[in-house]
Amino acid sequence: MSEWIRITIGFVVSAVGGHVVTWPLVEKYLWPKIDPDYEGGAFFEFKGLTWLTGIVERTLYTAAFYFGGVALEWVGIWLGIKVIARWQREQARSREDTSQNGEPQKRGGQKGEPKQTDYDVWLIGSAVSLACAFVGAWLALGHVPCFK
Repeated sequence: MSEWIRITIGFVVSAVGGHVVTWPLVEKYLWPKIDPDYEGGAFFEFKGLTWLTGIVERTLYTAAFYFGGVALEWVGIWLGIKVIARWQREQARSREDTSQNGEPQKRGGQKGEPKQTDYDVWLIGSAVSLACAFVGAWLALGHVPCFK
């Protein structure tokens, strides 16, 4: 198999295949478990950019895994930036959602799941994206016998 075909397949598996794996996990399984009233979004829902962000991130993660070395440091730095930004946003949101008696508001309909679950879903989605990027880079590098 040509090297360029192998690399292209690896990146497509990572970016598009990662979306095919992540979207149903997050939108159709995890969110409905947290919020019984959640209906889920369309496969490529254009009201938000999370699907596009995921595809771009998986492509960049795959490139970092493919090139290795110093490029791998970018993955750690990017994840650190994402966690800090998310943490700050969650802190601001929790301050806004505090009820008058000082107790945090609950999320999740009947079961009253705490807002921590939002963060958990985000972490799971990020981990699955990283795993898909790793598999894509593994394919692109030819570490799978049928792709050598």
